[in-house]
Amino acid sequence: MSLRTRQRRAVLLSALVLAGVAALWLWPKTAERHYQFGKALYLKGDLAGAAEQYRKAIARRPDHLNAHFNLAVTLDALGDRREAVAQYREALRIDPGEGDALSLLCSLLTETGDEEGAAAAYHQVLRLKPGYAKGHCDLAAALRESGRLEESVAECRKALRINPKLAEAYLELTTTWWFYRDFPNALRAAQRAVQLKPDSAAARTMLGFMLTETGWRDSAVAEFREAIRLDPQYAGYAREDPDLQPLMEPGKDQRTVPAPP
Repeated sequence: MSLRTRQRRAVLLSALVLAGVAALWLWPKTAERHYQFGKALYLKGDLAGAAEQYRKAIARRPDHLNAHFNLAVTLDALGDRREAVAQYREALRIDPGEGDALSLLCSLLTETGDEEGAAAAYHQVLRLKPGYAKGHCDLAAALRESGRLEESVAECRKALRINPKLAEAYLELTTTWWFYRDFPNALRAAQRAVQLKPDSAAARTMLGFMLTETGWRDSAVAEFREAIRLDPQYAGYAREDPDLQPLMEPGKDQRTVPAPP
């Protein structure tokens, strides 16, 4: 970033903060003045100050949807995920159809390990958007993590009925069949994912694992190497993973991997 660009950015941020201060005068004794000031502080990078202003906005107007939403985003950035979840839930109490809050809540619950809560939130997403194939994939992942494997497979199949070419659904199926220790089905799902998305390093890696589990060692190495070619950071993963290190050495497997159905 050039010096002139940095200077312009600094001027813009300063102007936004001044606009926030002006809001304190334009909207005296209202929730809106604190909300606007909070937005300005957030853009400036003062997350703690922004959170304080959003809280003041909520104190003056408890049903301020945007203040709850922005406070949730700010708290998540500050690392207070538990309170961020509470604020997303409060935003959804005010407006159950607030899609952005619902999507971010789902992601946050998944990241914090609340699989049951995430599954419930994804169910809510699908009630709002019944034809959302990716939503069924996300729900499948949450169900799998909570041990509900049959339901996870069912959600993947729903996603594929909506969009038969959704590679993410086959990747979720791969992982779920892996949990089941059903490696032949997992291999077929991984192969299909790679067919649909050949430039996906993640799909190539999953196929590599499934080839390993089913005894196709050299073919697995080829997939891992292709994943690294597509995304060099996978080389770091291979060095750190003791299960991958021996696979990077050529073996004697010269068989042809069966084609997916």
